Amino acid sequence: MDQPCPHLLAHTPGVLAPKRPFLGVTDAIPDRLDFRCPVKLLHGRCALEHIPYELEMFNACNPLLLCDAAAVQENRVKALSAALLDADMRWGVVESPPAGSHPDVVQALAAIYRDRDHDALMVMGGGALTDLAKLVNIAVSTGQDDPDFLADGYTIEERLQPMVLIAQAQALGFETSGWVRTGQAKFCSLHLMPDLAVVDARTVGSPEANAMIDTGLVALAVGTENLLGAEYNPMATIYATNAVQAAMVTLQSITGRSDKAFPYMQAANAAVMAGCALADRM
Repeated sequence: MDQPCPHLLAHTPGVLAPKRPFLGVTDAIPDRLDFRCPVKLLHGRCALEHIPYELEMFNACNPLLLCDAAAVQENRVKALSAALLDADMRWGVVESPPAGSHPDVVQALAAIYRDRDHDALMVMGGGALTDLAKLVNIAVSTGQDDPDFLADGYTIEERLQPMVLIAQAQALGFETSGWVRTGQAKFCSLHLMPDLAVVDARTVGSPEANAMIDTGLVALAVGTENLLGAEYNPMATIYATNAVQAAMVTLQSITGRSDKAFPYMQAANAAVMAGCALADRM
């Protein structure tokens, strides 16, 4: 009788603890292990209310929020505002900034950040908007506001300003990673990973099925690639396994193979975990 492929990952709905059924009893944690992931995760009810406390740990009390049009139209920004109402914290909002890495956009947002004495960034939106927030963070932290400069071997040596990612169900799976796209080029640094990722049902959004499928497939691909990598890193495996499990729940629900409603939280979880799983490749 043929043995099942050892790389098939058993999916256990509802289980957050990672399981690697293809690891035998002889597998051991490597003698040398290097894994750095600065992203702190806040998940579930009242996650938004904890943002002021977390920013206080960075001596920040006046963040600037970048959000897309959908976040405003679907009242996600309003939900954030209500959650932060009782906090002794000022914050500003830039709605629907032009997504992309054009120097003029980065410079304009950096000027708003400086002129209004902001000391942290929040972003509510995935993909290009998150990339824009990372580029603005480079600008306000290092003074380098020309994204094209990143393609010339530029390295980030110091810690950047605190950054909070308010996770979305529609995402590319790289938002919590240290990767940023500038035009046709990509740049990577551990310092570009957000300090905080917040997954709250009030702000993950409710995108269409096609967008949810895209999120699930990307997270599934990133997680599986990490699990099947040549080097076993147990910490990266935790994130990758959870990314795969959350992606499977998302895809099964959308395709009618589950009786659960659209799992918007699971889609956001999948994207967040996928990005964190890439931390060992920074």
